[in-house]
Amino acid sequence: MGMSTSELADKTVNFQLLQRPEEGSLYMIAVNAKGEYWNYVRYIAPDQSADPAFKNLIRLLAGYAWATDEPDIEGYQEPIRYNLGGNPYEVYMEGEVQ
Repeated sequence: MGMSTSELADKTVNFQLLQRPEEGSLYMIAVNAKGEYWNYVRYIAPDQSADPAFKNLIRLLAGYAWATDEPDIEGYQEPIRYNLGGNPYEVYMEGEVQ
């Protein structure tokens, strides 16, 4: 992805001070490795596609949260439910009104 070293990084800035775009998105990625810190900042217009490295990293991180930006993709699988017989708690519910 090209983000493993600081060679292609942007100038280090405080993310809190970056201007919010009127339209589109602002991608901010901070990397801390081997005692060094560097970051990448990209302003992306609504009709512009994200940098492939950013897109890949964001999708990788979103996958850990079971999220997706792709339409009509099921992010989870329905659990398989097995019928193992009667209710095991029925013994404890004898006196309850149903």
